[in-house]
Amino acid sequence: MEKQLFSGAAYRNVNPYKEVIDRLPGRDDTFIDNLHIRVIAVSDGEKKFLLIAYESGYNYIHEQFSAIYERFGIPEEQVMIFDCHSHTKLYGEREGRSTENPRKRFHLFSEWPQEEQDAMREYGLFARAKMLEAVEEALANLRPARMGHAKGESYVNVCRNQRYVIEQPDGTLKEHYTVGVDPTTPIDHTVFVMKFEDIKTGEPIAFFINYPVHNCVVIGNKAGKNGDRAWSSDLGGNCSQYMEAKYPGCVAMWSSGPAANINPIICNQVMYPDPMTGAPKRYYPKENELALASLKLLSARHFADIMETVRKIDHMTDKTTMKCAIEMSETPGLDGENVIHEGLYKVRMQTFRIGDVALLGVSGELYDSFGKLIREISPLKDTVIVTHCAFGVVISEYILDDWVFEHSASPEERMSMGPRDQKEGWVGVQLPNLADCIIGTEHSQIVPGYLADSFTRHTLSIFDKIL
Repeated sequence: MEKQLFSGAAYRNVNPYKEVIDRLPGRDDTFIDNLHIRVIAVSDGEKKFLLIAYESGYNYIHEQFSAIYERFGIPEEQVMIFDCHSHTKLYGEREGRSTENPRKRFHLFSEWPQEEQDAMREYGLFARAKMLEAVEEALANLRPARMGHAKGESYVNVCRNQRYVIEQPDGTLKEHYTVGVDPTTPIDHTVFVMKFEDIKTGEPIAFFINYPVHNCVVIGNKAGKNGDRAWSSDLGGNCSQYMEAKYPGCVAMWSSGPAANINPIICNQVMYPDPMTGAPKRYYPKENELALASLKLLSARHFADIMETVRKIDHMTDKTTMKCAIEMSETPGLDGENVIHEGLYKVRMQTFRIGDVALLGVSGELYDSFGKLIREISPLKDTVIVTHCAFGVVISEYILDDWVFEHSASPEERMSMGPRDQKEGWVGVQLPNLADCIIGTEHSQIVPGYLADSFTRHTLSIFDKIL
């Protein structure tokens, strides 16, 4: 039975502050733009759903769910927390760069200097406190609302799995894939926008935006003092701020769709084939013109596409049906010794149904092919996939399809590889085996051949619960 829709929203600035920044190497107080946590609250007069988007790092995800339940009485299944996944934010404890995956041999939080760990813990608690403030405000502002949605297209993304053909010293050719630009591979260019507006005034309360792309235009920038990396909410955050400037008083939440293999068409990480050998080369410009110009160009272009999509919204309703469900996909996984264990690899799947829209959150970076599969199976036409959702309940990392493993190194070869983020050579100079490695496979626990069936089964099951 449909009920009256209510909506409220709020956001908080969560820029890292001096006492934290001073303990982090390579960072200073330079901000290309501001970082925020955004909250959209939706209710049918009884149940309350929370959408929470972080442009910052955060502390343990379980502690966040517990804090929300203790303070507001809203259980985990009615809270969708996700990360906007820029590479120019501050990570928090247990988030992003730390892992329980025994195969991952870099970015281990426990190996970081103690003062960095302490700074991240402190910042994570600060961000959580700001999140709770925003939730309180959003719930206090719940009011009768109507909603509408539309789909459009934006062509600021591209498949990043580029094919390189390398000439070996003996004249033979070797094919492999790594990061680059492959405009020939079809990918999803869909922009989804859901609008909530006040029934009485007609003014926008909130916008929920979804688009499949890595939010990393200014990755590796040197825009800070002395060449340090500056802070930015990147492509998605800039579009949110454009929308909030255009409609003062609204909250505009941007989320990443299935984009594990999708990058911006231009970004500050330049990958190209060596003209003589065809081998992949990586370059971060020493000046910041490319980073800043690319961010302005793509953000403005993407925002124009978002606005075109907003103009397509031709139907608004003040009635809603709200349901939610969580399931866990469990498939065979590899441990640190390459031994397969049943059910070791997990992906958390969470669904919010708001009227005729289903938001499906997954706990990692989902490949475009799986996004297409889930949408094709879903009985709701408007199914929108949100990635990096509740990242930390389980650590799904890159959710890779079978094609990736067919075009990458074997598990044994992958496990012999060194740290990926070595400054030089990760594409094959100092670490030659890594030239055969698509990003994410070098530490993946996934055993190919199982995920598609599992996603099919759980998608059907989870939608049975919300229809």
